[in-house]
Amino acid sequence: TMVRRASAVLSGPCAAARPNGRIYMIGYSEGGFATMAAAKAFQDSGVPVVAAVPCAGSYDLAGAMVDDILSGKEAVTPYYVPYTIFGYASVYGAAEPAVWDFSALLKPPLPGLLPSLFSGNMSGEAVAAAMPSRVPRELLTDALIAELTAKPDSGVYKRLRENTVFLTGWVPSMYVQMIHCPEDDVVPAANAASVYAAYSGVTDKVLPPIWVEALPLQSLADTHILAFPPAMLAGFSFIDG
Repeated sequence: TMVRRASAVLSGPCAAARPNGRIYMIGYSEGGFATMAAAKAFQDSGVPVVAAVPCAGSYDLAGAMVDDILSGKEAVTPYYVPYTIFGYASVYGAAEPAVWDFSALLKPPLPGLLPSLFSGNMSGEAVAAAMPSRVPRELLTDALIAELTAKPDSGVYKRLRENTVFLTGWVPSMYVQMIHCPEDDVVPAANAASVYAAYSGVTDKVLPPIWVEALPLQSLADTHILAFPPAMLAGFSFIDG
């Protein structure tokens, strides 16, 4: 995630720049989610932000992302599911040990592997190779599948909903310009569509998503990665404009 302050360039032989207080935020993928969450946090703290530009983020954790996990399809980056569970457990586990018991959430051998897989010493593909399946649904216990299907106001789903920023009652005071590739094969474009639909008729600050195409490179099949350059270029163009 990047936070950018627009600057006024001073004339003179030694040109310099100074912040003018106009804050813009932009980020991609996990950084896109962080941009959306940070925009709310800044607003809650009274910090004025001109615009937030979240790109390809999983903003709809409780909806689009749960649906994608339960779809039964193979994932390009299947490690994001145990990674998310491991991360949430590190935040909420001390207060909710029963909820974040890995053996109740993930099928063997993942519960015992998580600390080593996410120690920071393994690449994403190395983690995926150590996993029993590349299909996220096949990693989950029947109990967790049942919970995510029922969507109760408790347990894992409760925390996913609490971190789905647009479901918290937040109405942005800054402009929010989402950017996404419709063919994104890691973070479904439905995430951006869900946010825009939720704010339609509520505020004109959330602008229609900008849809970008992935770069046509045959050497890489991951459209999520290939959409990064055009998304960021579109984002900075929006900020500069």
